[in-house]
Amino acid sequence: VVDPVDGSMNYDAQIPWVSISIAAAPLRGGEPTIGDVSHAVVYDVFRKIDYSYDLREGVTVGWVPASRRSKPSGVVLGYFETPDSYKIIPYYWAVRGARASLRSLGSAALDIVYVGLGNAEAFIDTRAKLRNVDVAAALKIASALGAKAKLCNGLNALSVPLKEIVRIECLLVGYDEDYLSKLGRAYLESRT
Repeated sequence: VVDPVDGSMNYDAQIPWVSISIAAAPLRGGEPTIGDVSHAVVYDVFRKIDYSYDLREGVTVGWVPASRRSKPSGVVLGYFETPDSYKIIPYYWAVRGARASLRSLGSAALDIVYVGLGNAEAFIDTRAKLRNVDVAAALKIASALGAKAKLCNGLNALSVPLKEIVRIECLLVGYDEDYLSKLGRAYLESRT
């Protein structure tokens, strides 16, 4: 699957946060999922850095084995286009016990990779605009680094099928299971 431009508005405005994503999974008679991805690349167009995953090499950044922060930066990346989409934030702050900085950068794939690396602690997208092709490569890279992701309906994000384009209603990504659990609790509390 290919996402030729993630961050097209940034690209048009020459804001340097744009990526190209490619993910490949074997077709072995079944329905391939994001979890089946065997090769993935998220390429940062402006900085010319590739974040890659393959079964043998694991994750590399610019052809060098990736290193992950032992503790993530206190940053939450996400997309909040309506007042309702912000509702999760105060609940997340309450669950985590303190505020975190919010950033909306413009490339979901790069954002998710940054959570995997520990440059951010969480990613939230409740807009129902993402598709599997937008995030497949990034989710595989981030999960290989130890990040955890789920859809807001509770399903593991790695179970999203790849054979056809699928809309993702809501996606939560945490640095690890603890951060994802806090995101999940905050999401549920924000909907009651």
